[in-house]
Amino acid sequence: MFYKAIRYMRAGKADALIVTNLDAISDGIADSYLKIGAVREAGYRLFSVDEKEPKVDLYIPPKRGDLQ
Repeated sequence: MFYKAIRYMRAGKADALIVTNLDAISDGIADSYLKIGAVREAGYRLFSVDEKEPKVDLYIPPKRGDLQ
């Protein structure tokens, strides 16, 4: 279901992903970081009803065209 939501956002059908809590989309801390990173890297935002917008420090390297 999570990756289906990513496809919806990329297709312009959604601007953000809202979940009840991070446990709803992940199997643990590492999986949470992976999924939050996937949403942010795609240029969107993730909100959790319980935690609001997760404050996670993720380094996302610039894309090739952005290095100039």
